[in-house]
This record gives sequence, C-alpha cells and structure tokens, in this order.
Amino acid sequence: MSERRGIAWIIAIIAVSAGLGMLVEWRAPGISRYAHDWLMQLRGTLPVPDDIEQRVAEILEERPALRWDAAVQEILEDTSDGAA
Repeated sequence: MSERRGIAWIIAIIAVSAGLGMLVEWRAPGISRYAHDWLMQLRGTLPVPDDIEQRVAEILEERPALRWDAAVQEILEDTSDGAA
C-alpha cells in the first residue's frame, strides 16, 4: 500500500510540474525565445570560412533552385558542426 502511495505522489508531482510549466509558457511565450537568444550569446559568433563565396557558388551550381541565404546557412552549419 505504501509503495502505491509513493508512486501516486511521484505521478502527481510530475503532472503538476508539467501543468505549471505549460501555464508559464502560455502566459509568457517570450521565455523560450529569450532562452534561445541567451544560449546563442553563450555560444558566441560562428567562424566564417575564408572561401565562403566559392563554396556558395559551388552549392548554387549543384542546386540552382536553392536561395543564396540557404546556401550560406548550410555552410555555416557545416562550420559549426566541425567546430563542436
């Protein structure tokens, strides 16, 4: 009986915590954006490759329908993956 009561308390605590978290996010939706911005600031700036223009041109030749900013984003993601 005591074990069931303990499990019930754990489930109740988890449910209340999840409900409070959802309430806070609903009432203050900017919290997630603020946390994202804060984490990006902690990460710092991404190193920009010296040959970015050449790499963008190569990507756009391979996939002409791709926008140039998407090609730059792809290069920067590859750079950040390599730095991590």
